[in-house]
Amino acid sequence: MGMAVRDGTVAAFVPGVIAPEPVDEVGAGDTAVAALAAATRAGYAPVEAAGFANLAAAVTVSKVGQTGTASREEITALAEQARYRSIP
Repeated sequence: MGMAVRDGTVAAFVPGVIAPEPVDEVGAGDTAVAALAAATRAGYAPVEAAGFANLAAAVTVSKVGQTGTASREEITALAEQARYRSIP
Protein backbone atom coordinates (compact mmCIF):
# COMPACT_ATOMS: atom_id res chain seq x y z
CA MET A 1 0.00 0.00 0.00
CA GLY A 2 2.68 2.50 0.96
CA MET A 3 3.10 5.08 3.68
CA ALA A 4 2.39 8.76 4.10
CA VAL A 5 5.27 10.48 5.89
CA ARG A 6 5.38 13.90 7.49
CA ASP A 7 8.37 15.43 9.23
CA GLY A 8 8.07 19.10 10.09
CA THR A 9 7.40 20.81 6.77
CA VAL A 10 8.12 17.80 4.54
CA ALA A 11 5.23 15.55 3.52
CA ALA A 12 5.62 12.63 1.12
CA PHE A 13 3.99 9.41 0.02
CA VAL A 14 6.32 6.42 -0.14
CA PRO A 15 4.90 3.84 -2.55
CA GLY A 16 4.39 0.27 -1.40
CA VAL A 17 6.37 -2.67 -2.73
CA ILE A 18 4.65 -5.29 -4.86
CA ALA A 19 5.38 -8.49 -2.93
CA PRO A 20 6.16 -11.72 -4.75
CA GLU A 21 3.19 -14.13 -4.84
CA PRO A 22 1.84 -15.94 -2.89
CA VAL A 23 1.39 -13.61 0.05
CA ASP A 24 0.24 -13.94 3.66
CA GLU A 25 -0.52 -10.49 5.10
CA VAL A 26 -0.34 -11.61 8.74
CA GLY A 27 2.38 -9.62 10.48
CA ALA A 28 2.88 -7.04 7.73
CA GLY A 29 1.88 -4.08 9.90
CA ASP A 30 3.92 -5.26 12.88
CA THR A 31 6.97 -5.72 10.66
CA ALA A 32 6.51 -2.33 9.02
CA VAL A 33 6.26 -0.52 12.37
CA ALA A 34 9.26 -2.38 13.83
CA ALA A 35 11.37 -1.70 10.72
CA LEU A 36 10.30 1.95 10.69
CA ALA A 37 11.34 2.31 14.33
CA ALA A 38 14.66 0.52 13.77
CA ALA A 39 15.49 2.56 10.66
CA THR A 40 14.58 5.82 12.40
CA ARG A 41 16.74 4.90 15.39
CA ALA A 42 19.58 4.03 12.99
CA GLY A 43 19.43 7.58 11.62
CA TYR A 44 17.49 7.11 8.39
CA ALA A 45 15.55 10.14 7.17
CA PRO A 46 11.76 9.66 7.48
CA VAL A 47 11.20 8.90 3.79
CA GLU A 48 14.14 6.45 3.73
CA ALA A 49 12.87 4.77 6.91
CA ALA A 50 9.40 4.36 5.37
CA GLY A 51 10.92 2.82 2.24
CA PHE A 52 12.91 0.38 4.39
CA ALA A 53 9.76 -0.47 6.36
CA ASN A 54 7.79 -1.13 3.16
CA LEU A 55 10.52 -3.47 1.93
CA ALA A 56 10.60 -5.32 5.27
CA ALA A 57 6.82 -5.80 5.17
CA ALA A 58 7.03 -7.11 1.60
CA VAL A 59 9.62 -9.69 2.68
CA THR A 60 7.41 -10.78 5.57
CA VAL A 61 4.23 -11.23 3.53
CA SER A 62 6.07 -13.38 1.00
CA LYS A 63 6.65 -16.00 3.73
CA VAL A 64 3.37 -17.90 3.83
CA GLY A 65 2.67 -19.32 7.29
CA GLN A 66 5.60 -17.52 8.94
CA THR A 67 5.17 -14.05 10.42
CA GLY A 68 7.43 -11.20 11.39
CA THR A 69 10.71 -12.29 9.87
CA ALA A 70 12.74 -10.12 7.53
CA SER A 71 16.53 -10.04 7.72
CA ARG A 72 18.66 -7.17 6.46
CA GLU A 73 19.96 -9.49 3.72
CA GLU A 74 16.42 -10.33 2.56
CA ILE A 75 15.40 -6.67 2.61
CA THR A 76 18.50 -5.66 0.61
CA ALA A 77 17.93 -8.44 -1.93
CA LEU A 78 14.31 -7.37 -2.45
CA ALA A 79 15.36 -3.70 -2.74
CA GLU A 80 17.56 -4.59 -5.72
CA GLN A 81 14.63 -6.05 -7.67
CA ALA A 82 11.56 -4.41 -6.11
CA ARG A 83 8.63 -3.17 -8.13
CA TYR A 84 6.56 -0.41 -6.59
CA ARG A 85 2.88 0.44 -6.59
CA SER A 86 1.78 3.66 -8.21
CA ILE A 87 1.27 6.69 -6.05
CA PRO A 88 -2.49 7.21 -5.56
